[in-house]
Amino acid sequence: MVAAGDMNDLPAVQATGRLAVLLHPDLVAALGDEQYPVGALAAYLHGYDTTGWGDLEARTRPVPGNHEYGTPGAAGYFANFHHPPPYYAYDAGCGWRAYALNSEVDIASEAQWLSRDLAAHPAADVLAYWHRPLYSSGVEHGGDPAMQPFWTALGGRFGVILNGHEHNYERFAPRGGLREFVVGTGGSATYPFRATPDATSARRIADTPGVLLLQLETGAYTWSFRNVDNRPLDAGTGSRVAH
Repeated sequence: MVAAGDMNDLPAVQATGRLAVLLHPDLVAALGDEQYPVGALAAYLHGYDTTGWGDLEARTRPVPGNHEYGTPGAAGYFANFHHPPPYYAYDAGCGWRAYALNSEVDIASEAQWLSRDLAAHPAADVLAYWHRPLYSSGVEHGGDPAMQPFWTALGGRFGVILNGHEHNYERFAPRGGLREFVVGTGGSATYPFRATPDATSARRIADTPGVLLLQLETGAYTWSFRNVDNRPLDAGTGSRVAH
């Protein structure tokens, strides 16, 4: 799987899109704010869709961000991606259950739905992603406490959480069995970090467009954050056994 969000600058989006295509992903997690400034359909057609990201649309499982809702009801986002549900789940293979969540709508009701689906799949490892991170050392937005219900519902499970919103890359140490990555690097990654980062922040990279490559295996995963030259800048593994 390839993941990134915040495709806010067309030249950089062309570069990250070419990289995404080069990596031949089975799945693409688009982490919101795929099209600036307000996610209008015409902008998608002349922007995002003309890049490698658009070429990967058949493999893309997107979520919306705040910029998509600059158009009422995020109508451009839903039309461009052929009307996915506002939030949804799918099987990602190798025993992983993926949750494409929406940070821009009723979080409480969504978290209840998430809890029910998790209970129906008690043995699955989880890959959950939405736009606004609960944790971030970034200076532009930082973490959003309103996302806590998602984390509460996911508590006790093993897996990965992906977010965008802050235009930088940040990896956190696992909380329980869950490791968060902020990958707001699909366009121009320009947001710096606080002088004193979050206590569990393990790796921070600013001013670097790129994508996160995830390899999901049974009970484990491998990650690699790559810049547009396909150079790995952060890599590692996680295992259910270690937790």
